[in-house]
Amino acid sequence: MSKDTPEVGDVWIYRNKTIMSVIKVKNDEIDCLFYENKEYQTYSFQKEHFIEHGHYFGHSKATIDDLFKTENEE
Repeated sequence: MSKDTPEVGDVWIYRNKTIMSVIKVKNDEIDCLFYENKEYQTYSFQKEHFIEHGHYFGHSKATIDDLFKTENEE
């Protein structure tokens, strides 16, 4: 369950201020993508730390494939 265990595609709010999208989960490490200082950045967290300081917000409806589609594709 995403609220207990972060999964790829989840959106979490970290320390009540930063919205992060989970992009990779491997063993006890979580990689997230977030927007800060007008650019996208990634950061890795230990799973326990991330869950302790973050709050589950929801699961994104978009997929990585959606980012690379063109107007001519359906």
